[in-house]
Amino acid sequence: MRSPLPRLFALALPTLAALLLAGCWESKELLLDPAHAARPFADGVWSRTDGQDSQRLTSIAGGFYRVHGIGEADAADDAKMLFTPLGDVNGKPAYAFAMRSINDDQLDNWTYGVVRVDGAAFEEWAPSCNDTAELAKRHGATVDQEHGGECVFAKGDELIAALKELAQGSRFDQRYDRRAESGTP
Repeated sequence: MRSPLPRLFALALPTLAALLLAGCWESKELLLDPAHAARPFADGVWSRTDGQDSQRLTSIAGGFYRVHGIGEADAADDAKMLFTPLGDVNGKPAYAFAMRSINDDQLDNWTYGVVRVDGAAFEEWAPSCNDTAELAKRHGATVDQEHGGECVFAKGDELIAALKELAQGSRFDQRYDRRAESGTP
């Protein structure tokens, strides 16, 4: 089975496209607990600070956000994201995230990464399994070479431990800030 991630990231969070060069961190079932969901970002349009991509985040039921790529016409291709707190990383609040297509039957797996809030902006990093396989395996992941080299997790506590360790040494390489929308101050 070919990974569905290229389509999802092209539609929802294009900055995560770097994952396409290598496998992701993923699972079949959601491993973050919605009971611990956080809403670290205001609803609205968030844009990469380099101006390349913009997405609309909207709070939806269950602690999730709906993510819609600006300019995308088909809402069925939107993603849903869940954030849970990881604590502070270098004095800034950090969160684990899980992302999947809004249309659950469209994609098989949840993908994971970390964000760090920096004032009115946030920085994200979604790990490549090729770069982080040893860390992921130390925390119970298996590497699925048949499906693009994904690091596959089966237990939430192992994923959270891996994401916490990842956040401490992550290279948060994409930065977003909130943009005023047309007709709003």
